[in-house]
Amino acid sequence: MPYIVEHLSLYENGMLKKTNLVVKGQVIHARDVSVKRMKYVRLNMDRQIMIAAETIFGNLESWEQQGMYYAKECLSKGATTVIFPVSLDYEKKLDLRLDQARKSLMTFPLDYVLILRIPLSLVRPSLLRRCKQLRIPALLVAFHSTEELDAVAWSWMREAVFPYKLVLVPEYLDGSCEPSRWEECMIKEKFPYLPQAVLHEPLPKDSLKKLGIFPYRGIIRHDGDISYNVIEENRLECLIPDKKTYDDYIQYTVFHNRVIRAGDRFFLDEGPGEELRITVPGYFQ
Repeated sequence: MPYIVEHLSLYENGMLKKTNLVVKGQVIHARDVSVKRMKYVRLNMDRQIMIAAETIFGNLESWEQQGMYYAKECLSKGATTVIFPVSLDYEKKLDLRLDQARKSLMTFPLDYVLILRIPLSLVRPSLLRRCKQLRIPALLVAFHSTEELDAVAWSWMREAVFPYKLVLVPEYLDGSCEPSRWEECMIKEKFPYLPQAVLHEPLPKDSLKKLGIFPYRGIIRHDGDISYNVIEENRLECLIPDKKTYDDYIQYTVFHNRVIRAGDRFFLDEGPGEELRITVPGYFQ
């Protein structure tokens, strides 16, 4: 049944905006429109702030070991989409590892994106071409020293994935690694990259754009997904200057137009969530 969300304060791009939403079916039919003459059921969100649901990096092994407890941990961060790195040690096992991951996630109750976690030695044209073919948007690349980056034939890698903007994310296996050296290398070699993957920390919009997850997630938009978090208006200070702590004040979380969290109570059913297949990373940058 169609309904109107009115008098809401929408938090996006670091600002609050007073607006209304019109929801039809399972999507947002319209926003920022006059709803005075519409005769739908109305949901009044006066004195509440709506924030698009978050996307975080997760751990596949934790889900396999802890099950729904781990899903609740992800949801407690305000996330309804989780990026799962799939560990790969041998290129020939790529299809097998992805199949195993998808079977493991058949009962995962939130949406997810699959990427690969590989050693730097596997960064080679044949694997990158397969990533492009399979629409894997990112590689979590593990290495002990940033000096190892000099051994990679980066020009071959660019040719292998062009025009697919595969994103590289570092995993530093040694405390002596220099993050600035990673960034310098990626800028020089013209590869899309993230500075680092921080487990369970909401990704900023810029990172979601690079990965191609935005605008499918991370925004309240026309024809978009109805997934969001709500906090009380008097908690506005937790959004300034960023959103790192607002998850402690979430009143409720809506996922695909269904309330799945209210305060400390969770209403999660075993999956399946939706796997997001990223067609064009970086398209909206």
